[in-house]
Amino acid sequence: MFIRTTICGAKIIVRRAGRDMDFTTLDGQVRRLCATDTVVCDAERESAIAGVMGGLESSVTEDTTQVMIEVANWVDAEIRRTGTRLGLRTDASIRYEKSLDSQQLVKCLLRIYELFLDLMPGARAVGGIQSDNVPTPSDLVIQTSSLRISKILGESIDDQTLTRVLESLGFRIALISGGQECTHAIHVPTWRATKDIECEVDIAEEIGRIIGYSSIKPLSPVQGISPLRLSPGKTLMRKAQDFLVLRGRALEIMTYPLIGRHLLERTSWPILNEHLVLANAISPEHDRMRPSLIPSLLAAAAANRREHEEFRIFECGRSYIHIGGEVFSQDRYQIGIVFHAEKINPFIDLSDTVEELLEYLKIPHRLSAANPVEPHGLVPANWPGSHPHEFLDIRIMNQSCGAVLSLHPQVARAMKIKGRSGFAVLDLTDVMAKPPTQKQDFRPLDKFPYAEFDVTVVMPQHAYAEDAVSVVKGQRMKEIRSVGIRDVFELGKEGRAITLNIVFRDAQKTLDPEFLQRAEAAVIAALAGAGYPLRGAEH
Repeated sequence: MFIRTTICGAKIIVRRAGRDMDFTTLDGQVRRLCATDTVVCDAERESAIAGVMGGLESSVTEDTTQVMIEVANWVDAEIRRTGTRLGLRTDASIRYEKSLDSQQLVKCLLRIYELFLDLMPGARAVGGIQSDNVPTPSDLVIQTSSLRISKILGESIDDQTLTRVLESLGFRIALISGGQECTHAIHVPTWRATKDIECEVDIAEEIGRIIGYSSIKPLSPVQGISPLRLSPGKTLMRKAQDFLVLRGRALEIMTYPLIGRHLLERTSWPILNEHLVLANAISPEHDRMRPSLIPSLLAAAAANRREHEEFRIFECGRSYIHIGGEVFSQDRYQIGIVFHAEKINPFIDLSDTVEELLEYLKIPHRLSAANPVEPHGLVPANWPGSHPHEFLDIRIMNQSCGAVLSLHPQVARAMKIKGRSGFAVLDLTDVMAKPPTQKQDFRPLDKFPYAEFDVTVVMPQHAYAEDAVSVVKGQRMKEIRSVGIRDVFELGKEGRAITLNIVFRDAQKTLDPEFLQRAEAAVIAALAGAGYPLRGAEH
């Protein structure tokens, strides 16, 4: 509604704004319109934002004696877009956003004129109704039958009920074909064809609403549901999770598979996965697929270190490798583990946990020193976060499938991780494709007691404790059942002291003291011969 005397040129023009401009609305606020907004104008200026709000200059006041009434319908999506961008939600825009019926324009105009006469009996209309661009009504016809409606609702609906209900709602029904399944052509009225009634399911909803949903008997789904057995690969991963929680005393975490360039650069990770960057990332911190679990675990370790001096965490997740070609990328299923302590080096404890995990999963493996010539598949050789002397390669089926390492102080300082951290990463992708057979091994209880022997030897600073274990195992004494590392003591420039735990057992008899003395002496001599003298006897 506009003041008739303020309309210049006796014209109403509907057009795009054509340029960015300021417009003062009825509420006195100045709104910034863009070139694509639709406006209602006279011959000289803009009078209203179409479908949203009128302008201040053409607004009706108490002194108004002549008005011009405009009734229009607008494209719902454009009104919604304009109102959202301007932050302006009005009664008009809310109505137009719901897609109104253009065939009701004349009725609406006559109803407004009727209200004018009720309020001001002396009012009179000057001129006739002028219209432009009123769309021709399109007849929406939906074909259905009472049998199909009954299947959708789950309630028996006959032809008489279908016809009665729909005709009471303004629909027109025409019979197309008879027989056992009568097909009806349902003509949708224009005021319901505004994205309200579009298909057969909408017709079923109208009938169900009228007859009452309470009259429809609820039934269970017809499709049978049967439990599925987990795949062998998933079962293997579940067993690993249970072991790390129950035996490793670690907490499972979940991090995003998307990672940011900033975190990769902060952790000095050399692979940036530039080929796996998202075209529409939600944020720079999550703009690419991660090349490894290690950067994500480093960020999680830094967050946990702010609250706890000691913690154990692990994650079972995926990393993504760019390989090019038609395949483009490959998902790798990995397990990442972090042991952190304030003062004690967790490297040995983490190595033992990983070895016990692989034994529990019955995966043939071998932990050995890294080969400086052969590149490691999971930890790049040029990553500065790997400790040069505390690094073990995990080999499965003679392939490098993991690593156990201590975090280098340089990267620890960059991530603000105070203390000592051990990291392990294990790639189980190939193992999950063909898991080992899970057989139950039975071994009877030993009838005879065993004997333990701890020996502490001195090794060079950069030597591996596994070398000392290999020396003991190389004695080929059938009575040696197990050799483990009890503890590691740092001696500064003198090297490090390694305490080995050796278990002697014979399944046929109790070992006599004389044999144990000879066996212990043989072990000490073999270690001394390999350059690892007994602690206190190295000088």
